[in-house]
Amino acid sequence: MKMTVAKELIISQPEDKLLIAHELFLQIRGRVTKEAYAKTLSRMVNYGVLRRLGKGVYYRPQKTRFGQLPISNKEVESYYMSNNKGMLIGYKMYNRHGLTTQVAKRTEILTTMATSKTQKLNNDFFIVKAKTLLTPKVRHAIEMLEIMQHARQIEDLNTNMLGRYVERFAKSYDNETMEQILHLPNHGYKKSTIASIASILDFWKVPHTLSRHISKKSRYTSMMAEEIYATA
Repeated sequence: MKMTVAKELIISQPEDKLLIAHELFLQIRGRVTKEAYAKTLSRMVNYGVLRRLGKGVYYRPQKTRFGQLPISNKEVESYYMSNNKGMLIGYKMYNRHGLTTQVAKRTEILTTMATSKTQKLNNDFFIVKAKTLLTPKVRHAIEMLEIMQHARQIEDLNTNMLGRYVERFAKSYDNETMEQILHLPNHGYKKSTIASIASILDFWKVPHTLSRHISKKSRYTSMMAEEIYATA
């Protein structure tokens, strides 16, 4: 009977919808043990009723006369990104800002909806857990941090577009938001990245307090404003 409860819950879910195993379990907790629930999921995957995207992430495949369809990218992006829950990072973000024409091999998403620090969903998605709410100001600052952290690794980087992007960022810079991010425990951004942004703000004569996070004696190998505008 307990197995039937879990199976009925899963069967009642729409096709082509992202299903988070833990969230579904909360609906039947007390009527089904975790062990029985896990076995039900495993059996339904084996029978083709469910497909597993990653650890704890499933979907019911849509059925057509040609067979089962994989979950749509739009559905995955909607779950992790709608209502300011997440944002694109990586090559899709670089593409959006015109920094490169290299096609993204996968979709990378920073999101508050992640259940672990990082997670792969097949080979199509890489999910990263956000450490703070992604307000518009926070998203704006994180985009700059992500771009400057990886600037030297971006394939076919368009330095003209990078120069325009960092100028727009500097002219709308919000120091309080940047400090909020940099005070998060284990925020993941290198001192060299912060030094890059500080050099860009200095170039555009924008006041900031980023010098407190870096050493004046250190020589950073990250991309500085002078290099960006020398090649732009």
